[in-house]
Amino acid sequence: MVLRAVAADCAYGDQDGFRRELADAGLPFVMAIKPRHGVWAYGNQAYTPVDAARALAWHDPDEPGDWSAVTRTFRDGHTTTWRFADAHLDISGG
Repeated sequence: MVLRAVAADCAYGDQDGFRRELADAGLPFVMAIKPRHGVWAYGNQAYTPVDAARALAWHDPDEPGDWSAVTRTFRDGHTTTWRFADAHLDISGG
């Protein structure tokens, strides 16, 4: 078995030490973090997922800018369109 990346929800993603150990081990990872969870930075350089989302272009549903659409289908069969975008938060402090 080849480990390509570690993925986890915010129960692990919010654990600074866990993310640091993965980074120190050289393991690629994708972690969910709570919207208001900032990453290490000096004073006014603190950056959260909310900050990252606000920095992305958005015009309207017909011109979503930096956001991509995904259709979510629920168990009862109804669907809804959600938007997503990548946000990269540097946890290394550098």
